[in-house]
Amino acid sequence: MAFAGSLVLNQTSVSGDLASVAGLVHLTSLHLNQTSVSGDLASVAGLVHLTVLDLRQTSVSGDIASVAGLVHLTLLDLNQTSVSGDIASVAGLVHLTVLDLRQTSVSGDIASVACLVHLTFLNLGGTSVSGDIASVAGLVHLIELHLGQTSVSGDIASVAGLVHLTLLDLKGDGIKASVNCPRDEAGELEYQGQAACKRLLEWLGEDTAAGDMADE
Repeated sequence: MAFAGSLVLNQTSVSGDLASVAGLVHLTSLHLNQTSVSGDLASVAGLVHLTVLDLRQTSVSGDIASVAGLVHLTLLDLNQTSVSGDIASVAGLVHLTVLDLRQTSVSGDIASVACLVHLTFLNLGGTSVSGDIASVAGLVHLIELHLGQTSVSGDIASVAGLVHLTLLDLKGDGIKASVNCPRDEAGELEYQGQAACKRLLEWLGEDTAAGDMADE
């Protein structure tokens, strides 16, 4: 019998092969984060009704191209999995609001996410993604942007128009800047990284008088 709805097994002792869910073709939400589930990401390629796919911190591997057909996804979390492939594979997932590929072996040009205009959260930290940070300038709904320890480079001024950002992490890449600027505590801003971060806060209308920022 087909299964419809959500399967939520986060932070449980569940193990086994991801292929076990391949027959749940009406599934809309799959949450297996921090479990011992393993297997090939291709096992979920047929779950075309999925809106949420959360495999964070599992032993799942395979090519990210396997999810290219899951066009209804709003959340894709493969953080700390062994998934690899070209980030261009997610370019067609235009309904995504959350994309977390941190510490995966995904590579390619960050320009591939430029069309994901509904993103509010983007984490590519610790991947082999490269390209110009200007590629995300049109993602105007971003609240958090994590590009630390990638090969992304460019001028930090490119993201000055992302007025909803509360967290920008670029530490360790070509821009070498990290700023955490929670808008609900404007008097307690923490400044880290280069002077460019302070300029960014000024461009975003933040109060930069709350503290000093030392250059790295």
